[in-house]
Amino acid sequence: MKVNYDTILQQISNSLQVYYGLNVCTKIFNGIDVFPRYEEEIIDGSKSYTIVFNPKVISILSIYNHAMIEGGDVGDAINRYALFNAFMELDDYDNARKQLKLFRQEVARMKSTHEYEKKDSERESLLFMQIYFILCHEAFHIIFSERSDDRVSSFTKTKDLLICIKNDLEEKLSTITNKELLSHPKMKERIDALTPKNISNENRKLWGELLKKELRQHPYSTRYIETILDGNDNILLEEITCDYQGWLHLYSFLSNNNATNKEILEIHLSLFVVFCAMDYNKHLQSQYRPSVNNQYNGNRVVARHQAFKKLLEYAFPEVYKLITTQYLDLNKGLESIFRSTVIGLQKYESDFRILYQIDHTNLDRYNETLRNQLEDEMSGIVNLL
Repeated sequence: MKVNYDTILQQISNSLQVYYGLNVCTKIFNGIDVFPRYEEEIIDGSKSYTIVFNPKVISILSIYNHAMIEGGDVGDAINRYALFNAFMELDDYDNARKQLKLFRQEVARMKSTHEYEKKDSERESLLFMQIYFILCHEAFHIIFSERSDDRVSSFTKTKDLLICIKNDLEEKLSTITNKELLSHPKMKERIDALTPKNISNENRKLWGELLKKELRQHPYSTRYIETILDGNDNILLEEITCDYQGWLHLYSFLSNNNATNKEILEIHLSLFVVFCAMDYNKHLQSQYRPSVNNQYNGNRVVARHQAFKKLLEYAFPEVYKLITTQYLDLNKGLESIFRSTVIGLQKYESDFRILYQIDHTNLDRYNETLRNQLEDEMSGIVNLL
C-alpha cells in the first residue's frame, strides 16, 4: 500500500501554524524506530519542534491491517520483517537479504491465499486515516508543550473519562471474583486462542499454565487507572489525552466530509489496530534487537486501549451502538500474530545468536548503497500488500 504522507505532514504543519502560531518542521527518518515522534530543542532561547516520520510505519500497519482487519494469515511475515530491520540496524546486509527473501515469500503466500474484502483504494484510504491520526497525536504533544492551559483542561477531560472507566469496572468486578474470572469458560477460550497450534500437548499445557500464572499475578482491577488518576503516570495520561484530542480532530474532519456512523466506526476500529501494532512492535523490538530494552507493561497498554474504547461510548453513543462483535474480530487477528511470534522466538534462535554476536563487535560494516538498495526492495514488497 502507498500513502502520500507528505500531504499529511504538510497539512499538520500548516494547521499548527495557522491555529496555534507554531512553526513546526518535519523530517523523514528511515531508521529502526518506525512510529512517529516529535523532537524539541531550544534555539536562541526559543523552543523549536520537529515531527519525525518514518515511512516504515506504513509497512507495519499494512501487515497488521492484513491480520486484524482483513482476517488474513500473516504467518512469519512480522517475524521476518522484524529480523530484517534488526540485521539492517547492525549493517549485516547478507543476513538482512536472507530475511528479505523469506519475507517476500511470505507476502506472496499472503496474497495468494487471501481474498481481500476491500478494494485497494479502500485499504489505502483506511491507511491514510491511520497515519493522519498518528500525526495528529504527535501534534497535540507539541500543543500541550506550548500551551499549559490547553494541557490542563484536556487532562481534566481525560481524567473524567478515566473515572467513568473506573466506576464501570468496579461495578462489573463487584459481581465476580478474580478466581471466578479465571475459571470462566471464556477465559479458557482466550488462553487457547493465545496458545500456538503446532506444539506438543505437553507444551500447550505448560504454556496455558504460564498464562494462568500471569493472569493470577496481574488480576483484573482498577488499580492502574487509579495510578494514573493519582498523578503517578503523567506520561501515560498525556498519551491518552493526545489519543482523545487526536480522535476528536479526526472525527470533526470525518463529520465535515459527511462520513456515515458506520464509516466512522470502521476508522475508529482501525485505530485500535494502530495501538496494537505500536505496543506489540515495541515488545518485538526488545526481543529481536540487542540494543533495545523495552519493558512491556501490560497495565499501561490495557489502560490506553480501555480509554480509547470508552471514548467512543462516552462521547459518540450513536456510533458506539453499532458495535457488535467487531472488537472480538480484531482480537482474533492479534491472537494470530501473537501465536506466530511466540513460535518465532524458538524458530529463530540461530538468528538471535548472530544478532547478539554482531552487536558485541565493533566492525564498521556501513554501506550506504547496499543499505538503500535493500530498503528500496523491502518497500517495494510491502507495497504489494
